Parts: sequence; structure tokens; C-alpha cells
Amino acid sequence: MAQPQWVTLAGSLGTIAEGEFYQIPLETTVSDASTVYYSLIAGRFPQGIQVTDTGIIEGTPKSVEYIQGVPTEVSRDVTSTFTIRAFTKKPDGVTTNRINDRTFNLTVSGQDVPQF
Repeated sequence: MAQPQWVTLAGSLGTIAEGEFYQIPLETTVSDASTVYYSLIAGRFPQGIQVTDTGIIEGTPKSVEYIQGVPTEVSRDVTSTFTIRAFTKKPDGVTTNRINDRTFNLTVSGQDVPQF
């Protein structure tokens, strides 16, 4: 089983508008016929966004900032940084075999009117 190699460049995946559906596939290559799976291992996605095990980051984002652990809607851009793991599994289908991690960020353009 070969280790997945990232095609999608690390860093920014762009700026997306709050409340609009977003979808982007993550790309890796593997030198054999192994299936590559993906998971969030560190950081936080923008609220409303997730990664599928097939490597698609998708959802309808909301611009939220966390102040002392409490989510607060904001009217400005919020950037989230997160690390995705690309991995293969051993023939038992459970045990992780080869892994490769990459860090990305997404900015959600806030549209909320500040609430006081």
C-alpha cells in the first residue's frame, strides 16, 4: 500500500460567502489501487462546513467567531485553519496504513449585522 501524495496545495482554499453552499474536492494521488480516505485531525472548520471521507469539503458556512469558547456571529470575515489527514487502510478495512497530513484555511465572508 502506497502513501497518498497531496495534489491540492496547502494554504488557502479561498473566501466563501456566508449562507451559500460551498463544495471543493481535495485531491491526492496514490501509486497503487488503494482507496484514499480523508478526515479532520486538527483545527476547526467554519460552522456549517465538513469533510466527507471521500475528500469533499462542503456545506453552507456561517460566519462565527469563538470568544472564550462561546460562538458569536460576526459581520466581518472569519478565517478557519484546519488539518486534513489523507490515509489508506490495511486489507482489514479498519487499520490505518499510510497517512499524509496537510493544513488548509477557509475564509467566510460575514454577512451578519452585529447584535448588541
